[in-house]
Amino acid sequence: SLLVTVNTLRHNPTVKTEAGQYGYDDLTFGFLGYPVSQSADITFCNADLVPVGEDQAPHMELTRKIVRRFKELYGETLTVPDMMLSDCPRLVGLDGNAKMGKSLGNAIYLSDPADVVEQKVRQAVTDTTRISVKDPGHPDKCMVSQYHKVFNAEEYDNLCNMCQNAAIGCVACKKA
Repeated sequence: SLLVTVNTLRHNPTVKTEAGQYGYDDLTFGFLGYPVSQSADITFCNADLVPVGEDQAPHMELTRKIVRRFKELYGETLTVPDMMLSDCPRLVGLDGNAKMGKSLGNAIYLSDPADVVEQKVRQAVTDTTRISVKDPGHPDKCMVSQYHKVFNAEEYDNLCNMCQNAAIGCVACKKA
């Protein structure tokens, strides 16, 4: 934490976005310093390649900056890690407003039993412009459709076609 300025932490795009989402004006050290803690987690095991999503790229850049500075001061003791950006799409949360996240309460967890996953998906936001099952749907506006694209790719085109032609409703789409 002595190798990075508060201004650097405040200008981290991920920190700025999350602070805005939660309405934080006065940032605590725990919130602001999280990327530094994450850097320690990466460097203590001398990681040379770290898989991350695009939202974590600024944290990795900070980690790389801290490690380079540490090496300038103390020699070749740590490895500057590379990042491997995930090619998986970022999924919108169940509320349809933001990325999926446990702190936002809009996520499905790998540890969730099947009945909990089913309940969460039933409550997920779909195409808000579709009032009736008889109305044509808009898969591009439906986050459940995006889940199908990732987790049910073989049925995605068919489900989109049925949705657009009012041959399937949102409840049936969620069930699928």
